[in-house]
Amino acid sequence: HVQAMHFNFVELVGLAHHPYIGSWGYQVTGYYACHSLLGSPDDLKFLIDSLHAVGIGVLMDFVPTHFCKDACGFSDFDGQATFEYEDPREGEQKEWGTKIFNFKQNEVRSFLLGAALFWARRYHVDGFRCDAVSCMIYRNFGRADGDWIPNEHGGDSNLEAVSLIRELNRQMNERHPGVIMIAEESTAWEGVTSLRDVSSGLGFDLKWDLGWMNDTLTYLSEPGWNRPSSHHKLTKRAALWMQKERYVLPLSHDEVANKKGSLLDKMGRKDGACFYDKVRLLCTLYGLQVASPGRPLIFMGCEIGQGGEWDCRRSVDWHEGQEPLRQQLCTWLSDLLGVYLHHGPLHRGDDNAHEMQYFGSFDGACGAPSFEWIEDSPGACVLAFARHWKRDRPVLAVFNLGNTEHRSYSFCAPYHGEWEAPATSPASGHTRAVARTAPTASPSTCRRRAASSCSVPRASPSAGPPGVPLPGSRTLESWTPNIATMPLNLASATRSWASDTVMPWGGGYTKDEDEDEDED
Repeated sequence: HVQAMHFNFVELVGLAHHPYIGSWGYQVTGYYACHSLLGSPDDLKFLIDSLHAVGIGVLMDFVPTHFCKDACGFSDFDGQATFEYEDPREGEQKEWGTKIFNFKQNEVRSFLLGAALFWARRYHVDGFRCDAVSCMIYRNFGRADGDWIPNEHGGDSNLEAVSLIRELNRQMNERHPGVIMIAEESTAWEGVTSLRDVSSGLGFDLKWDLGWMNDTLTYLSEPGWNRPSSHHKLTKRAALWMQKERYVLPLSHDEVANKKGSLLDKMGRKDGACFYDKVRLLCTLYGLQVASPGRPLIFMGCEIGQGGEWDCRRSVDWHEGQEPLRQQLCTWLSDLLGVYLHHGPLHRGDDNAHEMQYFGSFDGACGAPSFEWIEDSPGACVLAFARHWKRDRPVLAVFNLGNTEHRSYSFCAPYHGEWEAPATSPASGHTRAVARTAPTASPSTCRRRAASSCSVPRASPSAGPPGVPLPGSRTLESWTPNIATMPLNLASATRSWASDTVMPWGGGYTKDEDEDEDED
């Protein structure tokens, strides 16, 4: 299923041992052990090797911030604070009911550093998504005034946690080059994905863009008549944040649980949208996610438009994926991700800061920005932008985010010619669309431009490079992760992996030469 959808990474949630299933694996007790209810260490090694054998990388959630208060865990380990800060203003996170690691203690730092390196070396994990980084780096995170202790300089940053994160990323880069380090960090901390450029740099490879997720889902939940007034929520990200970090665009477990409803349920929620319109909006959401700068991440079940929200004690409602409209949604997402992997401009510039050009100022020279705004029409709820990479053919993405279909919608395209769409949403009623262009009448205001006209169905995207048809075969490329998040829990493990994932036999696990049995 993962292969057919053109995902090239899976992220395993709840992999380390934890006593309470309802914590989703974020209140860990066994930092050096896989969750025993799922199987043995050899079972996990076989799973990871099987994924690697078909070109799929494996990321895991890593929780270096806090731990549960259970007596079987680290809390008051020898009768007093050992792993946590002694003062509850530092050592307790009341909002989550957990204890915070004492990042000053050398023993604790060694324990956490060793845990991450252990998973990379023993299980060949390809990357880590570090949970709750904001809680680590801010002393006042989730705390009221007077309920936290400033650092030695009187500030709110946790200096010892920052140094631990930098050391973790440095050691991982030195000992396991190529392992991807991802931060779940929701603040404006400068340099999360930088280590050298700024003094506050943390050294992660990628950062979750939770602002993109919140703004986009809020926009698409609005009634159609109110979206023009909220249009700026989709464009401000590009202006303010896109140039600063390297991002993952997450549609994660946090947004489909805890009475928030499913992604499908969020679409047009305030408009009372019907099922068909919800699927149409979900197609648009996926198109916008894949075409925008950043790595797309989608939670399991969202690819079929699961109607109910996620329950960690139940399997995904896979039977819903047999419905015709949901099958179209799944095919659409698969096509999108195939286009994403096949066309370099959609991902090859994402490791660099996105220097942007606006509305027709791009001149096509070498070293041009990888992202260019083409059309921004709040009244029509239309967005269009181009993705460039060196001398590769550019990709043009056009989105109608409103409830009105636009026929022969005109805007300024990057190049004169015929643009073929390798991916158009099911709402268009066809699998290939063509935008025809003519030379502009005013070259001085629109250099190397052409007036383009195309039909854009309501709440739908189209995307494509000039003259490039839908690729017949696609190859997986490194460092272009579109990530399927799959939590491992007792209820879903059998269904998701044993029944619904085909694993080749004979992969096995290759033991490292420097591994000693005593270390087990």
